[in-house]
Amino acid sequence: MLLEATTNIVLPSNGDGWVKLRQDDFSDLDEHFNIRGQVQQRDTPSLPFISSELSGTIQHMMRSEPCRRATLDEVRSLSPLVRLSCGQSSTRAALVEEDETFLTWLLA
Repeated sequence: MLLEATTNIVLPSNGDGWVKLRQDDFSDLDEHFNIRGQVQQRDTPSLPFISSELSGTIQHMMRSEPCRRATLDEVRSLSPLVRLSCGQSSTRAALVEEDETFLTWLLA
């Protein structure tokens, strides 16, 4: 759910994409977002930017073997979530940077 929310994609429920995810192969996801701070090899400015830390956190939570997945305590201590929950400000940055047209579409 976190992956879908941060990248605005729908995960496959079956087929090759689902099999790859269940085998911890996250390579198909790369086309759905850009990693903030990395030089992009493709011209896709419309894709959301996420941090490499958030990408790693999501992958850690999606491991196929339950014993290799992040526990709730581990997730709570991971950097992206600590920054969101520290409560330093009532106005925190979003996990995903929306295009300016999103608000127009939403309010239309």
